[in-house]
Amino acid sequence: MLDEGLVAIQFEEATAMADVIEQIFQRRAPRGEKTSTETGRHFYEGIKAQVTAEGFGFSIEVDTDNPNLRRWLADGTGIYAGQGRIYASSGGALGPITSWSKGGSGPYFFRSIAGMEANPWEKDADEEAAPFAEELGRRIGQRVVVALAL
Repeated sequence: MLDEGLVAIQFEEATAMADVIEQIFQRRAPRGEKTSTETGRHFYEGIKAQVTAEGFGFSIEVDTDNPNLRRWLADGTGIYAGQGRIYASSGGALGPITSWSKGGSGPYFFRSIAGMEANPWEKDADEEAAPFAEELGRRIGQRVVVALAL
């Protein structure tokens, strides 16, 4: 079993790393002018990194309070500019959708809307966070070795 001091070292470093990763993901997340109707805030504001004990170490998971938007951003709608339009499945109108046009206040109903392509923001955030995660591993290793030598 691991010594409590070594676990504390790992947890301290993992928590610091989670803060850095959270900031990276929040900075890389798409920014819209409007807040989410599901959460009442911007998508990036709902991104949180959590530290979880796992085996002899810790893992850091990035989560959001708006999983539907996260999935749409990752996958896109499947239909987007130049590929057709999205229509209501019942043959009626899509909506209510608030207008983004100048002076529009909505709600408006549309027969069809353009979809969106996938947004690789999470892949970009992962790539930016990877060097920090490697550094975290080195730092934990160094601190554990020093603690064991005492």
